[in-house]
Amino acid sequence: MLKLYCYADETGQDTKGKFFLVSILLSGKEQLEELKNKISEIEMKTKGKTKWMKTDNKRKILFLNAILSLDVLRKNLYYSIYQNTTAYTPLVAMAISKAVIHRIKNYDGKYKVNIVIDGLRKKDGEIVKKELKNLNIKYGKIKTELKDEQDILLRLVDALAGFIRDYLEKEKYAVDLIGKQDFNNLFTEI
Repeated sequence: MLKLYCYADETGQDTKGKFFLVSILLSGKEQLEELKNKISEIEMKTKGKTKWMKTDNKRKILFLNAILSLDVLRKNLYYSIYQNTTAYTPLVAMAISKAVIHRIKNYDGKYKVNIVIDGLRKKDGEIVKKELKNLNIKYGKIKTELKDEQDILLRLVDALAGFIRDYLEKEKYAVDLIGKQDFNNLFTEI
């Protein structure tokens, strides 16, 4: 059985429905510890545990250059963009389902995904479970009440959600950074 681990965060609720983005890391179990160790090391050398919005651009660039060069992240980073809607919680579930379906499209065995979503209330967690069940996603545990300060991989998807948003909004540091790399080879839009 294929065991997957999904970490999700969002940005855009401040736009009141104009723009909403969900960032997802989807990893196999065998990569999880390596990923946590490498990201923790990079985080401590570059930006610390500072929230993305409170991190200055110089530290963001240092962090992103190191993160985006990790081979273990290739083909594991996803994002979904939604516009003109405030149905945030069902959209998080939709984005997770699209990432899982993309990941298993060439896999014909059984799978299960454990999911960690940044800062959802218990009530919203129940909505996610219901939506994923309706979308035929086979999940194990779903953790929703953690804050990104509590988990290294939630801090990563928080940073990536902020970075992707900055890139799409043409923030200079993000555009300059991606100019050196291929955005579509780093992230999969689903």
